[in-house]
Amino acid sequence: MKINDELLNKAHEYLDQWSQRDEYWFDLAIMLNAGDTEMAADHMLGTGAVDSTNQSLDPEHAKIEAVIEQLGKAFRKLSRKTQLKRYDEVFKTCHLYSCDDCNHVSFVNNGNEKLYQKELKECWSCSSKNIEHKVWGDK
Repeated sequence: MKINDELLNKAHEYLDQWSQRDEYWFDLAIMLNAGDTEMAADHMLGTGAVDSTNQSLDPEHAKIEAVIEQLGKAFRKLSRKTQLKRYDEVFKTCHLYSCDDCNHVSFVNNGNEKLYQKELKECWSCSSKNIEHKVWGDK
């Protein structure tokens, strides 16, 4: 199927609903905010959350999920070098907060780490205070 701007926008909006489900900071939200719908589609394919053949989907959602599958497969066909370049571009100023106890990771856009200092001092998943902070690309 040929993906036009309208279908791309519908897929982006559909994926965005996944990132709005709760208050955690997700890598998916970072991808969508950066406008990389292909990368986000690939990410959702990897989680198994998208399946256009699911019989319980209404036809419109099945069509959008088919578009998402196509976008994700297009991203996967890119060379590893191109994929990594796009990841670096999308996450270049992203702060990563990882819990050493449960491995939960929060992805926080540059600037938000200052707004949510209190919230980022403990894990949103298990409430541990054993948190590590890095900026994407730091060694």
